Amino acid sequence: MINWLKYHFSAKYLFSQYSPQENQLLLFLIIIFILFLLIALILFFVFPKRKNILQSSKIAYGKFANLFIFTAIGGLLLIFFRWQEIPILSAPILILMLLLVFVIILVYNILYLQKIVKPSKKDELEEQNYQKYLPRKKQRK
Repeated sequence: MINWLKYHFSAKYLFSQYSPQENQLLLFLIIIFILFLLIALILFFVFPKRKNILQSSKIAYGKFANLFIFTAIGGLLLIFFRWQEIPILSAPILILMLLLVFVIILVYNILYLQKIVKPSKKDELEEQNYQKYLPRKKQRK
């Protein structure tokens, strides 16, 4: 395990333009990025269609869906470039950078969810309760 980590995180491997084909690692990354794509589709199409979702929650779902879809498409493109052995775009450092950017933006979105969406969700629920008791205009026929 330690030899695997030393080999895959060495500068020689990360910056190599023509890295050796590792079918197990590529298959694992393909599965991860396809799962990201499925999560994005679920977040994009299933959750916002529910009726009891607040506007602030829809924004949060949209942020997470965009993150997952762009990471999945970018990752699958980088794996395709690596499979085709395109010199600069097949460097393993690009996939590592993509995953690091994914983690950073994921942490940012989670903090956004905790700091902004939760208080605004509370305000929206209070506004809905207030609007519930106001008289409504009569509709003319």
